[in-house]
Amino acid sequence: MVERRVCVIGAGRIGLPIAVCLANSGCKVAILEIDEHKISMINSGESPFHEPGMQEILEATVNDGSLFATSEEEIISDSNTIISAIGTGVDDSFNPDLTGIKSLVSLVGNRISKGALVLLKTTLPIGTTEVIARELSDISGLKIDQDLLVAFSPERIVEGKAIEELGILPKIVGGVGGKSTERASEIMALFGGEIIQVRDSRYAEMCKLLDNSYRMTRFGFSADVAAVCSMNGINAFEVIEAAN
Repeated sequence: MVERRVCVIGAGRIGLPIAVCLANSGCKVAILEIDEHKISMINSGESPFHEPGMQEILEATVNDGSLFATSEEEIISDSNTIISAIGTGVDDSFNPDLTGIKSLVSLVGNRISKGALVLLKTTLPIGTTEVIARELSDISGLKIDQDLLVAFSPERIVEGKAIEELGILPKIVGGVGGKSTERASEIMALFGGEIIQVRDSRYAEMCKLLDNSYRMTRFGFSADVAAVCSMNGINAFEVIEAAN
């Protein structure tokens, strides 16, 4: 069996729990991070932020040599799976800010090994995974879904429940081709939870957007109900309980 050598890019609220759980499942995991303070903390077996259940696993996997953090970009060349946990936001005009994702292309494209998987996790506009796959192929000279595998699997964990939810939530997986989908599914299955394969990466990206939009709609509606109740001297919790 080929050793799973994983590089997780980013040691934030998404990247670090992913890295810790994969190391705990038997993978050799390197976290590529630019923050030297975070790197030092992780390599000392200390989490840079609190997440229930993570500290113990992090300490154990660092001590047994299955997890470490580094700023050395060449670690990408030694990895057969690269997971991007680079966040995406919006600019001043509320358009998607893909600055971090664009930097990922040059970072990975010049260092990726033949047959490696690039797995994207954070919210992306529809079609972005396919664009990234083409750009990586252009830079590396590797053929998409043959010696270059690229997929999207939306992360759905929330702060405070990341370790728990990584182990139980269903995992949606869509690749830029069937081989990419299968390889990404194998990696995501290591966490636990049902694997749901969709037609391609665009379908997986849409699932993430749907999930985010549904949450925001619920939050917005709840805020409106609370505002109306407040203006009329009504206890919103009593109303909701009675309506349910």
